[in-house]
Amino acid sequence: MNKKTILITGAGSGLGKGTALGLAAKGHNVIAGVHKWEQKSRLIEDAQKAGVTDTLEIIKLNILDLMDCRKAWQYDIDILVSNAGIGHSRTSF
Repeated sequence: MNKKTILITGAGSGLGKGTALGLAAKGHNVIAGVHKWEQKSRLIEDAQKAGVTDTLEIIKLNILDLMDCRKAWQYDIDILVSNAGIGHSRTSF
């Protein structure tokens, strides 16, 4: 297998989290970008259960924060999984 370095945005929950854990389990080097640090501890627990802590690195990556994006750009990645979403809440009338 040809191992890749993969950056996944929105990896703190849902599809992004599942993709990060699944690709790390396949032996790829995964950089999992989480929006909030609170998501990090849950992802670490799940990575430990899956036995993928050596192939998974977790970074804070709010795609609306320029400093977070600049830090993420420092990685030499092969694949970007652009999974993060931007939500807006609206008041009901």
